[in-house]
Amino acid sequence: MLQDVAAWWRVYFYPGAQVVHVGGQSSDKFGSDILFHLYLSRYRFIRKHRGTSAASTMRAVIGLGALIRVCVFSAGRILRPADPITRHRFRFHYRLLGWAVSGVPPPVIQQAIGD
Repeated sequence: MLQDVAAWWRVYFYPGAQVVHVGGQSSDKFGSDILFHLYLSRYRFIRKHRGTSAASTMRAVIGLGALIRVCVFSAGRILRPADPITRHRFRFHYRLLGWAVSGVPPPVIQQAIGD
């Protein structure tokens, strides 16, 4: 199905074109919400094109990774309680773990995607 859509597109090539990527400029404004949307959109893509079993497997793998990171950042919060980066990463992965377990995005994300 994905190949069918790609067959409709025309590809143009201009050898003089230049692209400059300034990484993270727009995502800095929204913080971890952008990263959460990335995980959620990848999950939806897999669910749409590969089925619910593949999407469930993906969510389980994301949840396992988030659980490991929550444990690591919990230790970091004990060792360096005042570090704002460790605190921020802990909160993000805790929210990601919650989504992976329940399947329900956090309220802020739900409002943004209209679910």
